[in-house]
Amino acid sequence: MPCMTSELRFGTTIFSLAVAATACVHEQAAPDDPMSGGKSDDGESCPVAAPGWRAMASYVPAPGTVPEFTRWTADAVWSGREAFFLGTTRYRCGTTFCWRNEAAAYDPATDSFRTLASPYPDSQRNGLLSRWTGTTWIVFGSHHNAATGNFAMDGRHYDPGTDTWTDIPAVPVPYLREAAVEWSPTTNELIVFGGMRLKDGATTPTDDDSFEVTRETWVWTLATDSWRQVADSPLSPRMASHAASDGARIIFTWGQTYPGIPEELDSIPGAAAYDPVAETWTMLDEPPVQDRMAFAANRIGYSLAGFWGGHPALGDGDFWLTLHDGAAWDATTDTWQTITDPGLPGTYRDTFATWSANGELYVWGGASLEDNGDFNLFVDGAAWSGETATWRPLPPAPVSREAAVAVFTGCDSIVYGGDTAGSTLNNGGAILRE
Repeated sequence: MPCMTSELRFGTTIFSLAVAATACVHEQAAPDDPMSGGKSDDGESCPVAAPGWRAMASYVPAPGTVPEFTRWTADAVWSGREAFFLGTTRYRCGTTFCWRNEAAAYDPATDSFRTLASPYPDSQRNGLLSRWTGTTWIVFGSHHNAATGNFAMDGRHYDPGTDTWTDIPAVPVPYLREAAVEWSPTTNELIVFGGMRLKDGATTPTDDDSFEVTRETWVWTLATDSWRQVADSPLSPRMASHAASDGARIIFTWGQTYPGIPEELDSIPGAAAYDPVAETWTMLDEPPVQDRMAFAANRIGYSLAGFWGGHPALGDGDFWLTLHDGAAWDATTDTWQTITDPGLPGTYRDTFATWSANGELYVWGGASLEDNGDFNLFVDGAAWSGETATWRPLPPAPVSREAAVAVFTGCDSIVYGGDTAGSTLNNGGAILRE
């Protein structure tokens, strides 16, 4: 999500376990033209470029640091001129290593990076929702304070004009984590649904039974920098749901319950739409595919909220069934479309880069650890059209990678970071023109 994810590694494969709903949504085209129309977001014609993949500059870190730009941290966003990336940087502090977040901006016109102020220069945050509002970059997600043991969901927003970050206060729910989050471009608000919280009446957690899942909904307004509680969702209480916009409403679907810390986590069904203008919920028909967790959520074109990939169960140590199909809610017809399996190689293939552009859902790269022990990284991918409900292949990229971030500029798709062969961090990338 990225969706908001944490990493579970078995051997050389990383599997994603969703910890909040988001980060796999890529709504980077201009709000009034999500399909871009062949122009960049600032209205300028696309510069001439040959079709296919082309090389791009790599971010040069400060001496003594090792930055890691992957979808585990946050999705990239497109500001209209630059792609903004948030990574996690390892550096030497005394006799050990420390971690912090690093922010960078890439300008395709000059093929160059510049370092931005960090939202978290003294600590690392991962699994963050990352959105561009039109003027501001927002990052938001779950946070665990190791010193106090407290959980909370908060964030920061970035002003490109001053290169400064401003705090977003925590949702006023004790020990909240793994809630679904999405940005409402209609009302300039964050919508937070569900999650795991401290039970009513408890002041501090004593064991796993101190927590419960909820169906509460909270809204943060950028203009007033304030939270308010709105109507509860009609969905059953859950955590790790995911969300995507259909152009007007925010669609929330699937997730998991909290029965403690079981050996295996199972997904649960259900989908509902939240109207940020009316502040009302509507229960939706069940998507026409298996319920799941740790899946991608993307706005596709003007009116589709797409959900793809993931797992029906996670955590027992066996090879998990990996799903390569999905569903898209169509706001124009109030019905679901099935997103079929694109037929890419790799039975357990996961850690794709996903993004949307020109009314299509893109899935690319990833890794798969097969039953026979073979570990593979991939250079191929496919794009699904919301108009024709069909897949087409993408041209092979020059380098295979997993867990990369991706963003569409209105002209090109930028795929950056992640891991290359042998689980080696690679902060290079490539640009796709079609």
